[in-house]
Amino acid sequence: MRRTLAAGAAAALLAAAAIEIASAGTPAEGEPPGVDCGSRIQLTGGTAPQPSREDLRLGALYVSGLREFGRTEPPSRFEPEPGERYAFVKTAPVVDAGPAVTYSVGRADRRAMEIQVARFSTPHARGDAVRLEPCDPDHQVNGRPVGPRTPFVGGVMVTGPGCYTLRARPEGGEPVTRRVKLGVKNCG
Repeated sequence: MRRTLAAGAAAALLAAAAIEIASAGTPAEGEPPGVDCGSRIQLTGGTAPQPSREDLRLGALYVSGLREFGRTEPPSRFEPEPGERYAFVKTAPVVDAGPAVTYSVGRADRRAMEIQVARFSTPHARGDAVRLEPCDPDHQVNGRPVGPRTPFVGGVMVTGPGCYTLRARPEGGEPVTRRVKLGVKNCG
């Protein structure tokens, strides 16, 4: 009897864990897929760097190096490989501490661009919009606080060189929208 109870309790625990794992990253109806503090990049040198002029700044979110990369790489870098729909452009979205931010592609560009975050983590997110939930600044990793910004591994996937609209909207806040050039000189 004791073994049956123990086995039953273990099975219930495993089932509950499986449900929690399966639901991690599963968005509610109408919500974009999202990632949280557990999917952040672990930096060995401490907290995320300050944003620079070469980053695309969208309010509480900046995309590390995207402006510079789009300006300095040749147009061929943004062309998909034969047989592929997208070319992957690796950039790190970084979110300021505070409310979660929905990072999205402008409506007119959704057939030509997607966002991908934490592709080798659980949860991970991919689509024309993703929700990024930053860590609490006091959250400890290896005995150090995460700090005022949470970096995620990720990037954008594009069908070719061009000008793309990206948007960030913090929960309860106003959206910030910017155009970014990837492999082109001017946006027409």
